[in-house]
Amino acid sequence: MLLLTKSNCTRYQPAMFKTCNFSDDALLEKFARGCFHSLSKSVVAVPYPEEVLTREGKKQWAKHENAIDKALAPILDEISGRGGVYCLLTGNRHDDRFVPQYVGHAGGPWIRQRIRNHLVKRHAKTGAQLENVKLALTPRTEIGLSFVEIVPATLRLYVEVWLIDRMKPDWNIQSIDLKGNTTRYAAKHCAWGVAD
Repeated sequence: MLLLTKSNCTRYQPAMFKTCNFSDDALLEKFARGCFHSLSKSVVAVPYPEEVLTREGKKQWAKHENAIDKALAPILDEISGRGGVYCLLTGNRHDDRFVPQYVGHAGGPWIRQRIRNHLVKRHAKTGAQLENVKLALTPRTEIGLSFVEIVPATLRLYVEVWLIDRMKPDWNIQSIDLKGNTTRYAAKHCAWGVAD
């Protein structure tokens, strides 16, 4: 444990706070691209029951939450306890293409609940994308999920920001760019090819 004592402290003087630069941006870029590649190759269709694919079925969403949870359990079991970056996607049920719509990250203890908030039942205090998921979900459009575990966990935010900065997914309406600036942008169509 690092202890700071008064003997380690000094009076404030202008320009006393220093900058620490990571000198190998190419290494971080390579890591983020590898994570992007893993995400793009591990998309699974979320198995929603047919009853929730219609407008009428969505009105009764709460009635189907147990069935959705049961269908989603094997996917959540695999990622449970693993900190990483995830992507929510939409795709046509009649082909194998998915379009990234939202990129997020969560730590190991919270990943299961975070994904569940997006796909099954949203807690009122989260920024979960469940309403966007419900709007997108139709008999023709399915929801996809992709996940990659990030080790070390401290790089999760960097990878998330890198992906959002490159793909500008429609449901991420606010982002922090790689320079640390908060950005709001209008929805733009994005595709996996953006970060290649």
